[in-house]
Amino acid sequence: LFELRLSLAGMDTSIPPSIKGLAAATLSDLKLAVPVGGLKSTEGSSMDKNTWEALKSKEAPVISFKVGRAVFTAVPGRADVLAVSLVGVASIGGKEKNVTIAAEAAVQGQNLVLRGKVEIIMSEYGIKPPVILIIKVADAVSVEFNMTLNVAR
Repeated sequence: LFELRLSLAGMDTSIPPSIKGLAAATLSDLKLAVPVGGLKSTEGSSMDKNTWEALKSKEAPVISFKVGRAVFTAVPGRADVLAVSLVGVASIGGKEKNVTIAAEAAVQGQNLVLRGKVEIIMSEYGIKPPVILIIKVADAVSVEFNMTLNVAR
C-alpha cells in the first residue's frame, strides 16, 4: 500500500538499538509514499471516488513526504522517548510544500517507532475538499501516523 525508505547514520549499532544511540543519529532518506487510490473513506465508495478526484489522483497518483532532516530532543521525565521534528517536503495533488511534523520516537526491541499527528490544510495544496450529497470534508484534515521501522543492521 505504501513505500517507506529510511537511513540512519551515526546511530549506535548495538543491538537492540537504544534511545541514546538514536539521539546521536542522523535520520535521512526517509520517504513515505502513499498511493491516492489506496485511501479509503468510512463513508463508502462514492466518497472514495470524490476524494481521489479532489486529490487529483490521475495527475498525481501518490501523496509523499520526504524528510530533509530530523531533530531529536529529550522529553523531560521520559527516558524511553525522544521528541522528533521531521522537516521535509510534502507533495499532495502535485503541489509541494515545505512542512515540519512533530512526532515522538521510541525504540522497541530492534524497531524504531515513530508516532505523530499532522494537520493538512487541503486548500494550501490547491485541493478543494470533496463533497458527496450533504457530506463535506473540512479543509483541515488531521492525519495520525504510527510507523514501526526495523533498524537492525
